[in-house]
Amino acid sequence: MPLNSLLEIRSHTVSAGKHVGDIIWWTLSDARITRPLLESVWSNAGLSATWLPEPPTPEKALRTAVRESQVGQHQHLLRLGKEDEHEIVFAVMLETRDGAGNVSLTQQARVRLDREAPARLDSDQPAHDLVVAICTAYDRLLTTHTADDVRRALLKTLNACAAVTLRHHGGVYWVPLRTRTPSVT
Repeated sequence: MPLNSLLEIRSHTVSAGKHVGDIIWWTLSDARITRPLLESVWSNAGLSATWLPEPPTPEKALRTAVRESQVGQHQHLLRLGKEDEHEIVFAVMLETRDGAGNVSLTQQARVRLDREAPARLDSDQPAHDLVVAICTAYDRLLTTHTADDVRRALLKTLNACAAVTLRHHGGVYWVPLRTRTPSVT
């Protein structure tokens, strides 16, 4: 934090002086919100729509669903098999190890997103546990923002308001009164 910003804050906290800004703190833990609800909350708060995250896309939903489904899988790997202008294909791989230190991979399923008709995913093994997990997460993520999306939108908004980070890790900010940006919706 710049020294002059810290000195200005301290100069006004010694006594009950004039209002110079607000302290804002927040934390996100597994936060998810649908796009319509986020837009409604954002609008009701008088915030600029330009600070909203990009709407969810089928490609982002698939990539996020694959990342979420990979967590905790010790014998399975999810790998990008193909990506071109027509489709994205992820392979579900089973990893096996023998007693001699050899590792082998066997493809168990494919998950495919047709970029021209992205409403649903296709798979050659639709009943496979990981395919089911990916498809379930994909359906949810098509209309949902993740904690990372919300965090980036909050940071964009705070930056537009000339907020000063009070902790190196973020999460606590001082927003000066004189530099608040009016909402532009």
